[in-house]
Formats: sequence, C-alpha cells, structure tokens
Amino acid sequence: MEQAASTELKTITTRLSHPILFNHEPVESCSWCTNPLHGLLGLGTVRPLVRDTPSGYIELSGGHAAEGYLPSRMCVTCTLDRFRIVGCEDHEIHRLEEGVGPSMLDAEDAIELSMAGQADWEWCCICPCPAAYGCKRPMDGLDDEEAEIGCGLRLCESCAETMRRECKGDLDMLVAMKMSEAEGREEHEFMIRADADLLTRNGELLRQAAFL
Repeated sequence: MEQAASTELKTITTRLSHPILFNHEPVESCSWCTNPLHGLLGLGTVRPLVRDTPSGYIELSGGHAAEGYLPSRMCVTCTLDRFRIVGCEDHEIHRLEEGVGPSMLDAEDAIELSMAGQADWEWCCICPCPAAYGCKRPMDGLDDEEAEIGCGLRLCESCAETMRRECKGDLDMLVAMKMSEAEGREEHEFMIRADADLLTRNGELLRQAAFL
C-alpha cells in the first residue's frame, strides 16, 4: 500500500515546473534568486498529469516540462528559509519596521514596479503584495542576531489580518483559504503566490524533506 501511494498518478494545478529541485547548486541557477518573479507568478497555470513520488512530482504530460522548461530549482539558502517558516510552530506576528512596501499598493501594481526595478521591499510569503508584518518568534539554533529576525514569514496587511482573525494563526489554513478564493478567478495569479503551498505541512518541500 505504501509503495502504491508513492507512485500515484494524479493531475495537479501548478505554476511551477516539476519536479522542484530543492537544495540545488550552484546558486546561480536558482529559479528564485535569478528571477524574483518566479515564486510570485511562476510560469503560468497548467494542470499536468504527474507521478507522485517520494522525491517529488514527475510531470508526464500537460505541464511546463512539455513546454521545454527546466524544473524549478531552489538553492540551499532559499530552501532553508522556507524550512524555518514551515518549522515555526507558533508564529508571533508583528508589524515590520524596515523593508515595508506601500500598504495600499495592490499586487498588480507591485509586480509592475518590481519589473521596472523599483521594488525595494520584502514580499508577502502568501500573495504577491508588499509585506507589512513578519514573524518575530526567536528561532533555536541561530545566533542572537539571526534569532531576533524570527522564522522569516512575511505577510501583507490583508494576509496578516486574515491569519489573525479567521485562521487563528494557522498558516496552512491561510494558504488553503487564499487558494480557494483564487481558484477559477481570472486574476488568480495576483491573489496568491505560485509557491505559497510550499509553506504548508502537506506541501512538496516537507514531502521531499527525507530525500534532501
């Protein structure tokens, strides 16, 4: 039963190219580092048939691999940054003092400014909007300066409010809610990041963790 589940065929909805290669080297080929919009917008929405294996989804047809794209590649630093967020058990959300973008700037305008090289802010980890809040929970295993930064979770005004009021601090619930709101909407790519589900407990990052 376990082996059968690990090679299940399924159709997924994604904007990334699979399999996602975590802890990828060299850093110069990291899809997130070389293209800041990769994690925000991805490559466009597709619904590929994939083989679900312990080391990730393997595209069989209908995905970005069939269009000639290489797998989405995430360097060691970007991978560890997300592991810290997923591993934080109780986010302590506070307003950021630095790196805050215009609070009333919507996602589409923020993306346009980013493409023009005018985005000097941190991004929300859930949607493509400027971050205004962050988790300040001290992290074990880091030096004092790094520990004060928190786990690295960044949220815009809207996501922070939704997480506090409706999700009671549950990041998985926030991602699921945002994905549900965006599903089927023409403007869905401006409502949730292409890589948001990597931060969930059932996301591909944790599913591959034993093989990294």
